[in-house]
Amino acid sequence: MALLATLPCSAIGASARAAEPPFRRTVAVDGARQLTDALAAAAPGDDIVLAAGTYGGDFLLEQSGLPAAPIRVRAAAAHQARLTGRLFLAGDHTAAQHLEWRGAPIEGDSIIEVTGRHCRVTRCRFVDVGVWNGAQRGIVRLGSPGNSRADHAEISYNYFKNFAQRGVCVNEHDPGSRHAHIFRNHFDTNILGDGKDGIAIGIGGGSGRHADMLRELYAIVEYNLLEEIGGGMGNSLQSKCSGNIFRFNTVKNISSRMARIEIRSGRNCQVIGNAVFGTGGPVVLGDDHLVIGNYNDGAKSGNWTDMGPMAGISDLDDVESMTAGRQAAARNCLFAGNIGILRLGSGTWDWPEPARGTIIEGHQGEIVEQNAVDTIYREPTFEVPRYVVLGPADVGPSAV
Repeated sequence: MALLATLPCSAIGASARAAEPPFRRTVAVDGARQLTDALAAAAPGDDIVLAAGTYGGDFLLEQSGLPAAPIRVRAAAAHQARLTGRLFLAGDHTAAQHLEWRGAPIEGDSIIEVTGRHCRVTRCRFVDVGVWNGAQRGIVRLGSPGNSRADHAEISYNYFKNFAQRGVCVNEHDPGSRHAHIFRNHFDTNILGDGKDGIAIGIGGGSGRHADMLRELYAIVEYNLLEEIGGGMGNSLQSKCSGNIFRFNTVKNISSRMARIEIRSGRNCQVIGNAVFGTGGPVVLGDDHLVIGNYNDGAKSGNWTDMGPMAGISDLDDVESMTAGRQAAARNCLFAGNIGILRLGSGTWDWPEPARGTIIEGHQGEIVEQNAVDTIYREPTFEVPRYVVLGPADVGPSAV
């Protein structure tokens, strides 16, 4: 439980934002051709400003800015510049701001694909759009096949409405996109709800997954509002790798039983201070996770819907050679100060491996031992942060 060192309340405050750097040159564009040319000629410190209108086609920003002089692409008036194709942020220190996509499916694995480092996607709107080729890679995707090192990305204050596929996806394939910061976004209904996630850290799938599951991406997902996201095997928030933090998010789902917060695999993830209404979770599989100070209103109850460590179908010695379709049971996870029904070893009848070595401190609510061994109950050993309930005014492009 080494990650307990990160838990003091002073370290879990609201996100601090650095002051916006000055931009050295304003490049005004009015039309797709001008935008293409401006992106190709961009230099550090350029502020590429889009006039109101529709910009058709795909756009690539390969040039890099500098830490004190990023390259920004933004609408002159918030959300009045509408793009109909994909935007690729391939250079380092770039940003997309106040842009809008609306009412058109996009061919490809993403709408905004980030492969540069230290890039930002902030205060953009994605309404009635999606990726329709079944790739499930996300409206905003960090990393791509063969180029997954989109480190230190910021995805903040965006609005996703009636979207298809995943909202945000972080690629964990070698070497993985590390240190993503995803915060203050509003995810409001995804129209292909069954099997689609709001935020997924790690894509998953395929055989021989153990290297990807153990890869630590150190993503921080905090202060997001997710309403009617996920369903079926899809989740509102999901991790399929290691070392990630989900804290102070609010999940509200009325129609789905299973659109929960889920740590599906990996090690050393933290789920802290989240509020969940009308759906399941948070739940975990894998090793050494911390689930602390979360609230579940208990509106839906039963297997897969209550919070807790899950049973699995892998033998204990098989965890590090997992193939597709095998799930490692939760081991040595700490649940402290949570509120709601806690079900130890939830799963299905053909998941024989029990949750093992769960530590429970200061739980408020019913505890059901379903399929678990070596459970430890003890008195609280640290102060638990209080969960946060967010509303629409707290997130999205208009939030302060």
